[in-house]
Order: sequence, then C-alpha cells, then structure tokens
Amino acid sequence: YRPSPTNDQNYHFSTGPSDYNAWAPLQNLAVGASQCGYMGNSVSNVSTSWLVSFHKGKEDTADSPTSFAVFTRVSATVWTAQPTGSCSASSNVASLRDAATGTLYGYYSLPFHFTLTAR
Repeated sequence: YRPSPTNDQNYHFSTGPSDYNAWAPLQNLAVGASQCGYMGNSVSNVSTSWLVSFHKGKEDTADSPTSFAVFTRVSATVWTAQPTGSCSASSNVASLRDAATGTLYGYYSLPFHFTLTAR
C-alpha cells in the first residue's frame, strides 16, 4: 500500500521463504496445508522508516526470538496468516528496527490473524 506518491508516508507487507523452511507460492498450497515463512512490513514517515519483522532479514537466524508467520490454505479461495504455530518456538513476537541503520529497538508481542480471500 502506497498512500503517498511523494514517498512521505509509505507502508508495505512482504512474505516469503525463510532459510529454515521450504516455501511454495500460497496459491499452490493444498487446501488444509500450512507453511511457515517470513512476514515483514515497513512503516515510514518523512523522517524515519521502521521495519517490523517476523523471521525476515536480520531476524532469519536459527536462534531468532521472532516468530515465523504461518500461512494456511483454508479453502480454494481463502488463506490465513498468523505469527504462531508448530514451526516456531515463540508466538506473536516481532522485531522493530530502524530501516536506515538496522538498529534493533527490541522484540514486541504483536499478535495478528489475517484472512486473505482471492477475488
């Protein structure tokens, strides 16, 4: 989502494979199947950009305290995503970093449950 063509406020989500789990495109998952991967988002304003990450980038290490994002295909047209499941030692934990410097500002409980529906 890019609300501002001037780039003074931009946000995005990204998903994909972790170095620690196999990955298939979400549309190729079998109904009832789940997979673990990364999820990250960026939030920025005029002066600062922040990265909120679940096993993405610098957080994708074997001993990461962040959760994996778990993607499940519920039906032919519906998927869910949430940061909890059997592939992760922790649940609902994301990191917060400064996008420009990579400075870690800590780990935070950030539960969510997204439902994705194909159109």
